[in-house]
Amino acid sequence: MLRAIIVDDDPIIIRRLKKLLEQTNEVVVVNEFQTGQEYINSINKEPHDFAVLDIDLPDLNGIELAKKIHEFRPDFPIIFLTGHVDYALESYEVEATDYLLKPIDPSRIHIALEKVKKRLDVTDTTLSRIESLLLGPGKIAIKVEANLLFLEIDQIVCIKKDGRMTSILTIENHQNKVKENIYTTRESMKDIHQRLDQNLFIRTHNSYIVNIKWIYEVIPFASETYKLKLKHTDEYALLNRPKLSELIQQVK
Repeated sequence: MLRAIIVDDDPIIIRRLKKLLEQTNEVVVVNEFQTGQEYINSINKEPHDFAVLDIDLPDLNGIELAKKIHEFRPDFPIIFLTGHVDYALESYEVEATDYLLKPIDPSRIHIALEKVKKRLDVTDTTLSRIESLLLGPGKIAIKVEANLLFLEIDQIVCIKKDGRMTSILTIENHQNKVKENIYTTRESMKDIHQRLDQNLFIRTHNSYIVNIKWIYEVIPFASETYKLKLKHTDEYALLNRPKLSELIQQVK
């Protein structure tokens, strides 16, 4: 399922476009903004795969907004929304994935989405090549938005199911300075777990995978559940009772 954000100053157009996108059963609209600045301020807070931008926004011209986005996410798919053909032609100067003319023709939605998927596939292929070149021992590559992060496996504390997403908690301890990071990815817990040492990382709960080296206390939490307290963080994980014996065996 593709995740989209719509930026348009007309609430009626936003509702219309959201309905058309979600009727394809390929897209969920995760947020909507009426100004370009609102979108820029939130761009890293809401994971999404592409954006639909009105070119004629009240604060930032949509073309300028796209240029700002591509400064730090060069391959990010953008669909422009405009009532002027001249603007549609200008959109290709910033490597827009596609454009939609107002009033929106529903048949154009599927064409635009196919172009978005093609752009995302090209990005995935490029990232795979980079991963094969740069992935070294003791590291794991995780795709976060359009970026590929190389995380130190020893610094991964736990992995958590977070709605449709997966969150990864890491802790760096350098010269007695502790830095905690949480990364969110579309990759499934199962896929990530398969690339890790199964003796070190245990699936303690439907929603948690834990690095046993970071556990320092096991506390009864509910009738069939324990709470796992983790070193150097207030975050915790859960452990199902049937997994307790496996955990004990692994830490011996």
